Formats: sequence, structure tokens, C-alpha cells
Amino acid sequence: MRFLSSRAPRPRAHLLLVMAFQLGAAVCLPPAPALAANSCWFGAPASPPSALPSCSDPAFSFELINRFYLHILKLPTQGAGTIDFALTNSSEIMVVDVNFIPPLEIQGSSPPLSGEFNYQISIDPFDTDYFASASLSITPPPADPPADPAAIMLVQQIPEANESLDAGNHSWVSLYREPDSLKSIKLLGNFTLNSGSLASIHNGFEIFVYAPPQAVPAPLPLCGAAMAFGYSRRLRRLLHLRRGSGIAPAG
Repeated sequence: MRFLSSRAPRPRAHLLLVMAFQLGAAVCLPPAPALAANSCWFGAPASPPSALPSCSDPAFSFELINRFYLHILKLPTQGAGTIDFALTNSSEIMVVDVNFIPPLEIQGSSPPLSGEFNYQISIDPFDTDYFASASLSITPPPADPPADPAAIMLVQQIPEANESLDAGNHSWVSLYREPDSLKSIKLLGNFTLNSGSLASIHNGFEIFVYAPPQAVPAPLPLCGAAMAFGYSRRLRRLLHLRRGSGIAPAG
């Protein structure tokens, strides 16, 4: 089963890239409905009874359709809320959302609020999917006016790709690597809220499918070549006998 929006041939490596449009543009669109999703609750106070499992529960795991996995390395060190891992039918095949409930907020002359959030996201090693790109966006509460870009600073390091996401001016990176395509990456994030409010942190991931080259006909096997050669010798002998007997070949 594939959750891909488009497939375009890529030369040299026989790849089909899922690149309908840049993830940065997708952030401006309404959220795409989730094809599969998994959520948990972090921080205090705890989630209402039976509402969501705790993210720190050893028995809880993020797994979607036995192909995509999320492993929390460090829960958000500020606030409380939900961590959502989902598959969508947009170009963002996988999304990870941290929703702060209530939103993180700095009032008046309060000191900045700093925190961390680290996780690893991976694709089944036997699957033909690989990471193509990653994006980052942050949002204030819906009722607030848009936050000043300098009010919230968030940087996520991706060591496997030697790349980083910056919510201020570098919110999209390519993860395509050839020939060593990536199936597992870590996002190591640090954020600082200087003023205003922070409602959520959003990461989106595009993937591509590695398509092996089409099979081409193999050379004729030796036994087949020998049979063809023997048949041609018998055919020539038959024609020779017919000429010698005065019988013209049919056709």
C-alpha cells in the first residue's frame, strides 16, 4: 500500500520521487485528513482519564501500518499536551505534531522559556521508501495575532543528513542522498520562547520510492542456442535432400 501523491522518474538511480509541491507551501493549506494516526500525552497535569496514553509509558509505541515508526528520545521539557504521529494524503506523507495544552506563553517581563524535544523517525528497513525532505513550522494560538518571527526560536539538528531546520529562515531541507538514502533520522530540537505564545510545533516529511530498473530479456541460454543451431542444420539438410530428389520446397 502506497501513500504517495505523485511519481516522477528520476534518472541514474531509477527513482520515483514524491514531490507534488514544497512542504513550506503545504503548511499554508488546511490540514490534510489523517490516513492513520497515533497520539499520546506528555507533561502535567495528566491527560483526562482514558483519553490518551502517557508518552512515557514503556508499553506505548508509535507505529503506523507496520512501516513507519516514531521513537521519543526526549519528551518536551516545557508544558504539557499531545504528540501526534500521522500519515496523510498530502505531500507530507508523515507528520509529527507537538500541541501544547495550554499554549506556552510569556507575559510581560518574564524571562525567556527554553526547552528541548528530541525524537527518531524511521521507515521499515525492508520497505522501498526513503526520506526525501523534512519541514518545520510553529504556530501561535489561533486567537492570537501571528507571532513575531524573533519571538520564538526553534532549531532542529538532523545529524544523519548533516542538516538543520530553523523555524526562522530555514524551514525546509532535502534529505535525498545518493546512493546512501536515509531510512532513519533523528531530530534534536531546542526552542526558546522570548515573548508571545507557542501552540504547536509541526514537522512534515516527504518520502520517495526506490524502483529497481525494469528487467530486460537475458541472452539466449546456451542450451537454447544449441537447439536452434541443431534445428537449422536439420533444416538445411532437409532442403538439400529435397533439391537432390527434384522436390521443390513448399512455399
